[in-house]
Amino acid sequence: MLLASCGTSPPAQTCPSGVLIVTQSSDYSASGVGVLPLDGSPAMLHFGSELGSDPALATSAGRHFFVARGLDTIFELDACAHSSPQSQFATRNPSEPRTNPQDVAVAPDGSLWIARLGVGLSISIIAPDGSRSTIDLGGDDSDGNPDATSIRIIGGTAFVALERLNPYPKSIQPSQIAVIDVATRTVTSTVTLKGRNPFGLMVEADNKLWLASPGNFSSATEPDAGIEVFDTVTRTSTLVLDEPTLGGSADEVAISGSCGAAIIADASTLNVTSLATFRTDGTNLKQALAPTPDFTLRGLLFTADGRLLLGDRYAFVAHTFLVQADCTLIAGPDLPVEAMPVLAFAR
Repeated sequence: MLLASCGTSPPAQTCPSGVLIVTQSSDYSASGVGVLPLDGSPAMLHFGSELGSDPALATSAGRHFFVARGLDTIFELDACAHSSPQSQFATRNPSEPRTNPQDVAVAPDGSLWIARLGVGLSISIIAPDGSRSTIDLGGDDSDGNPDATSIRIIGGTAFVALERLNPYPKSIQPSQIAVIDVATRTVTSTVTLKGRNPFGLMVEADNKLWLASPGNFSSATEPDAGIEVFDTVTRTSTLVLDEPTLGGSADEVAISGSCGAAIIADASTLNVTSLATFRTDGTNLKQALAPTPDFTLRGLLFTADGRLLLGDRYAFVAHTFLVQADCTLIAGPDLPVEAMPVLAFAR
């Protein structure tokens, strides 16, 4: 849903109608977070070098987090997300090396479960009282670090996407989903995925987790890479569209009902990006936006009013599209994002 209002104690705070947005400066020295109004008004952003230079945006249980990967820090955003973050959490213990946090999920007890790419003790748990613990997901990974890249908690179960890159950053080994019982903090199973290298954050829809699984970005013909869906009930994985069919590596995916959209990167050294749409059964795949000059497109979101937002790092806008019943798009007006490349959206 779109941000509409926030604050429960006087004076009530009115939040602008829009979507959360994370951006990064063109020189990669600072980041911004705030609200992108959907009526064409300028984005309301908070910028700061303290936010780091390698950001991500995570949403879980109605809470929003700015993941400062380069700082080993998670910032929790205020309800309107257009002022300074209200709290922050370190993702590493003093004895640990750089943890490179990627994603955060909120458990039923309010604890934060953080997926960390940089260490074998891949999940860091911060309880509401501030106490900390970790879960080792190293398993049978050949280098002792399974490269946890995303986490979602559904009911009492946590699902963690494991890239299993070795030697980093090459994708050679099969990738996995680790299934964890939240109450006991025990890994109950590990499911091998059909695609390799689940990249970025998983997208939750109807008890399913959608993944962009690009394999190696240097190749566009890997049959065990593409757009993948993991059923959290049956614990099975399906490669809905493989890489040769897509014509490139899936970098990011968004889902709304029976429609999907994906940012696709080619295998050149520039990883030129384009936009594709498809039905969630894998049919009606169409190129919705011609290839850009570079790795230009970042940020993809279906809004509640039936639009698709697509971030453009070079034009400093979010392109908007009206989504048709057959999942094809009609281009709408661009929304300005000031002089900051778009990196992520969230409802």
